[in-house]
This record gives sequence, structure tokens and C-alpha cells, in this order.
Amino acid sequence: MHRRGLIAASAAALALGAPLVSRAALIVPAYNSFPSASAQLYLDFDGDVTPTWGTYSPGTTIAYDTDGDPNNFSAQELQNIHDVWAGVAEKYSPFNINVTTVDPGALNNFVATKVVIGGSGDWAPAGSGGIAIYQSFMSPEPNVAFVFPAHLVNGTPQYVVESTAHEAGHGFALKHQSTFDAMGNKTAEYNPGDANHAPIMGRSYFAARGQWWRGTSTDGPIQDDLALLSAVGTARPNFGYRADDHGSTYASADPLSLLADFSFTDHGVIERTSDADYFSFSTPGGVVHLNVDVNPYSPMLDLSLSLYDSNGNLIDSSATGSLGESIATALPA
Repeated sequence: MHRRGLIAASAAALALGAPLVSRAALIVPAYNSFPSASAQLYLDFDGDVTPTWGTYSPGTTIAYDTDGDPNNFSAQELQNIHDVWAGVAEKYSPFNINVTTVDPGALNNFVATKVVIGGSGDWAPAGSGGIAIYQSFMSPEPNVAFVFPAHLVNGTPQYVVESTAHEAGHGFALKHQSTFDAMGNKTAEYNPGDANHAPIMGRSYFAARGQWWRGTSTDGPIQDDLALLSAVGTARPNFGYRADDHGSTYASADPLSLLADFSFTDHGVIERTSDADYFSFSTPGGVVHLNVDVNPYSPMLDLSLSLYDSNGNLIDSSATGSLGESIATALPA
């Protein structure tokens, strides 16, 4: 829904042990996905007071609540809060932005934005899963969006993640991903994708992967979500991609340290669609088991895995229908 720059997304049809931050009696664990980032996306779970917002008067928003007690967080609600943060952090992991549960204070343009996650938004258009102001991150409009767990299968993390990423995307200048027929008539405001993947800026609640998309925007032109989110300039989010965290060629592979039990582990981020992360290791010989997993919280990535010898010759590869991949093969020393 577009109303004086406001965009409402329809509802679905249906780091533990960190320091704590609090408002009143509600305590939210302090999670940060990329503390050194130039921008902050603050997820506010412990309630909010916003007297006026655009043409609306939100007033008081209760804290994230799934058990009918908005004055306290249960163990399950705290787990849900972690899972929502982790899922939204996954969506924005390619970019130079910190997804956090720590209030950054001032919400200055190009620096910080907030998504309030709580309540049912009785003040917003009926049935909304969330509402945001288009381009608020770089305009005089307030850098605040709202997500309504009461309209998202009682705050189920999967749905809250997709809605939160979607509403933040509007603040970062993304419009809806829509569908049109051959005659150019809009057939769906929210592109539903399919069971395997769907656009975050469409309706991604029901897909295995909600992803940034390149497709037809609500008003017709092609919208490349990744290009816009990574763009630098006064009319764009300006935070850009993260720096590549691992070597992207065979020659620049990052060495893995073999432990005493002949195991090794590492992790990384695929920042761009052209990115590949290369790792090298030594072995005394025998069967090597390689297991690579995607983020367990609202993953975007579908991995492929290849194993090469020291001369750059392909030994084995795996690119199955699963998101993660495994290889088990005998190697010489």
C-alpha cells in the first residue's frame, strides 16, 4: 500500500550469554552481526512509544509477545528473538551493515534505522504484517519501520524475519517485487516466487529461501535489489557490500589449520553473486570428509562445493538439491 510514501506489507495468509540491554522490566540479549559496520539496523523488541509517524499516530507499541504477557519475555520468546535477529542478519550479511538488538540512540540518515517488532498495529492499514516509509534511511522522514507479530502467525520467527527484512528494505529504497502478464497488467503486487525461493520484497513467507531479487518492481521497471542495496550515493543506502572475507581464487586460498585430531573448521560470507571462497589444507592422507552448511536461520544461499588437488585439478564436486553440500573422498598425503 502506498500512502504519502508509506508502504504496508500484507500479512501472511495463514549469541547466547551476550551483555544485556533493557527497557523497563524487559531484557533483550545484545546481539550484533557486524559490529564494525558503517550502518546499523536496530531490531527493537522491547516496546516503543512513537506519538506520530507520517500521517499515523502509533502511540505505544507493546513488546514482542507470543504468550499473552507483554511485560515479560519467556524462554521461548527469547529464543524467538535470537532466531529473528539471526535470520535478519543473514538477509543483510552481504552488506556493510550491523543488524543489532542494541539501541544505537540517534537514528541519523545513512547511519541507523529501527524496526519496531511488536503488537498488532491497530493504527496501521488492516491486516498489515508491517509498514515502512519508502527511502526513510536517506530522507527527512523518520528512520523507523514497524512489524506486527500478531499478524505473522503469532510471531513465528520465519514470518517475522521475512517481514522485518522487507520493511527495512523499503527504508533502504526498495519497492515491491511484483508480477505482470504479457500485456503489462499487474497480476500480483507481491511476487510469491515458488516453494524454493521468493523475493524478500515480494511475499517470501512460504518459500524455503527468501532472497534479494532482480525482477519487475511494482511500477514496472526492473529492480535489482542487490545493486540498489549495495549502491553508494546520496539517493542510495550508501553502506555498500562488505569487504570479501576469504580468497576468491585458487591462488589466494586461505589456509585451514589442521588440528591434532586432523579436523578443521571455518566460516564465511558470500557477499556477491560472483563470489567464491577458497580454502586450502594439508592432509597426511586418507579419507577426507568435507561438510559445508548454510546459515540455519532463514538462509539465502544454495551452496556448491568443489575439491581440487595441489595442482588445481578438480578431484570431486557436489551441487545437489540440498542447500548445504558434502564430499567424502580418499586423498593421498
